[in-house]
Amino acid sequence: MPDINGLPIDVARMADQINRQLDRLFPDTELWAEPGRFLCGTAVNLVTSVIGTKERNGQPWYVLDEGLYGVFSAHMYDHWHFAFHSYKSGEREKCTLLGPSCDSIDFVARDVMLPRLEMGDALLVPDCGSYSVASATSFNGFDIASTYIWEDEEISHSFEEEEVQIAANA
Repeated sequence: MPDINGLPIDVARMADQINRQLDRLFPDTELWAEPGRFLCGTAVNLVTSVIGTKERNGQPWYVLDEGLYGVFSAHMYDHWHFAFHSYKSGEREKCTLLGPSCDSIDFVARDVMLPRLEMGDALLVPDCGSYSVASATSFNGFDIASTYIWEDEEISHSFEEEEVQIAANA
């Protein structure tokens, strides 16, 4: 595998050298690497609502009930780029999304293409897992977003054994 300049990189040799140095410098130590977004980045979806609307320079601006001090803090700290999906259809136009704090840096996203939104409309923001909630605060008195856990588990259960038991007891 070549590097940016086209020079060959031997990843296996590099990993071997790193592992030997770790063993030498940290004997009898179990090392764990922090996987971050790779493992859990897609584990959480956010549903946020429009709580205010305004227009500036011919572009709609929407104030959301979640901002940079909440789930969207990952944009500031991790430079994570969130996707926004509207439940509405219609012609899409550039808009600006703001958080609720009234802080001048609470810009969630600029030039997002969405249909015209109104107060109470919801947006789905997928892939908010990992550090998004960990760095959220209740700045300016806004609560941290509520969390609802939903697991889609396949249940494999045989009722035959129960039916036999019921028949035997009858």
